[in-house]
Amino acid sequence: MYYSIDSTLLFIIACEFYLTEYNDIEFLNLIKVSLENAIKWLLNKSERNEFLTYNITETQGKLASQGWMDGAWEVYNGLSGDIALIEIQGYMYEALEKYNKLIPENLFYNQIEDKLHFLKKNLDKYFWMGEENYYSPAISINDGENEHIQLITSNAGHLLFTGLPERDKKESIVKRIFDDDMMTPYGIRTLSSHSSKFNPYQYQSGSIWPNDNWIILKGLKISGFTKEADLLRSHLIDAIITLKNPYEYYSLDVDNNIINPDNLINKPCSPQAWTVGAFLSILDDKF
Repeated sequence: MYYSIDSTLLFIIACEFYLTEYNDIEFLNLIKVSLENAIKWLLNKSERNEFLTYNITETQGKLASQGWMDGAWEVYNGLSGDIALIEIQGYMYEALEKYNKLIPENLFYNQIEDKLHFLKKNLDKYFWMGEENYYSPAISINDGENEHIQLITSNAGHLLFTGLPERDKKESIVKRIFDDDMMTPYGIRTLSSHSSKFNPYQYQSGSIWPNDNWIILKGLKISGFTKEADLLRSHLIDAIITLKNPYEYYSLDVDNNIINPDNLINKPCSPQAWTVGAFLSILDDKF
């Protein structure tokens, strides 16, 4: 148990990306069993709720969530039972779809197609916040009843690199994360500055994470939001020029002034692998 609900999905996605790019059949044969085991785990783990979930008992006293925002206690407090994170459902959709395309004659093909259909049909039903015109970052599932978190976070931006949301929902995501309470001159915040839980000095409650922004940037490009992608890229380049350091994360106050990293509650790592990789990709602009 390594307390991560997303790593296996991202492994499948990364493998498919490499194999499609380089047509490395030898590598495919080498990892076929690992990919099959990853799919087995994914399908088994999502059997209980159809969505891919983990139980609150798996995080208590350890992490705020099993997603990438594992330290955002202010965001995920109050969740109980089985927990479904919004970005994880997008990763799952992408991983399953890519696996069926990569290895169409696999034992799980029909099961995967059923799961893809379920996700397409039910994502909005469970996660969409109509009053906000945006997706909730997570839902609790208890004995068939569900309740979603009523917060605006960056997590839904990760859906942009997946084929899960419909086009109109992607447009809504982009519009919302480019509002002034989320978008800053140096990137997208993890949590809206309008939220009562917003605290730019906290680890993931309004700070800006380059890896988070990189995934959103990739999604903008894949989904054809070229103008928005160019703007976000320019903001992130301004950030690394200004900070002169590949911090794990950085933060701005409500007036968009950069907070001295030494004054943050948890001092960010630097250099940090996610950040270095994100900025190298952003600067290269060939991802």
